[in-house]
Amino acid sequence: MSAARPEVSVLIAARNAAHLVDQQIASVLSQQGVRLELLACDDASTDGTFERLRRWQHDPRVRVLRNRRRLFPGATRNRLLALARGNYCAPCDADDLLLPGSLATLVAALRRRPRAGVAYGQSLQVFAEPRRPPRLIGVAPERHWDLFETGTNHAGSVIRTRLLRAVGGYRPGLRLAEDWDLMLRLREACDFLYVPRITTVWRLQPRSRSRIARGRAGVALEIVLAAVSRRRATTGAP
Repeated sequence: MSAARPEVSVLIAARNAAHLVDQQIASVLSQQGVRLELLACDDASTDGTFERLRRWQHDPRVRVLRNRRRLFPGATRNRLLALARGNYCAPCDADDLLLPGSLATLVAALRRRPRAGVAYGQSLQVFAEPRRPPRLIGVAPERHWDLFETGTNHAGSVIRTRLLRAVGGYRPGLRLAEDWDLMLRLREACDFLYVPRITTVWRLQPRSRSRIARGRAGVALEIVLAAVSRRRATTGAP
């Protein structure tokens, strides 16, 4: 581990992502303009993910952990959060790629806005199915309140570490949509800052947990959000 304290701690939770992690880690370590550490944890993968991660430990910025049993992303990221030394944390999953200059841009935005606790940009979502065109996701926070449809991008965002810890990190009991839950709680605790540039590429896989969440929990979540929306419309609640 580098002796100089990092500015940004990149948190990577990976499971069965041996075919993805090399490109992802390379995109993180090639970031310029910030001192970073990369904390990666293999969530009890059944493929060669852990072995792939270990190959990067020659870089002093990289630290690799492994869960003996599957904990799912929320609890896995909390393990990494406990070790984070940076003033900022950047969650980045195995299917994400950071574009050049992303971390420096988001950190600079937060430095200019001390009241903001989260900075995020746009994500280019690309699909494994060759006939599906990519789509751009991420909009300014004033254009939405519920964070549904990933209006606020979790992966590739930069979050002040003290705030991430203050809200309790991720809920370890959630196996799906733990990123939505975190962003909702952060939105109640701080201002969000939107940077209108593409910061990440999200390589959505056929068995992505996001697709599973959309299928299993999406309908229920839509019902809850619709009910809250109706309540706010009738009561004038913020």
